[in-house]
Amino acid sequence: MTVPYPKPKSKAKAQKPEHAGAWIAAGVLLTVLCTGIGVAISSQSVYGPHDLPILAAVFTFDLVFVGGLVYLLPSIIAFQRRLQRRRSLLVTNILLGITVIGWVGCLFWSLTA
Repeated sequence: MTVPYPKPKSKAKAQKPEHAGAWIAAGVLLTVLCTGIGVAISSQSVYGPHDLPILAAVFTFDLVFVGGLVYLLPSIIAFQRRLQRRRSLLVTNILLGITVIGWVGCLFWSLTA
């Protein structure tokens, strides 16, 4: 009598994200929308030059938002691809992403895993 052996489980491969660019596109759209609103508010001649802080605040928000997306891009890619070590990559990205070498290393890690 032969005993059937269970089939070996295949290693989980990184899945291709279904909506990889949707979050980035939404972020870019939000940035453009905020910038447009800020420019429209600050260009009103009725209010005068005291509206310049509003425009500066909108541009600062845009820079922080887009900068944060770029800074965390390797982690976003890893989570979208559902990599096994995505949390390790996130921690490495946060701690070492400030250096160009660390950020490029994390990006390489997220794309080749």
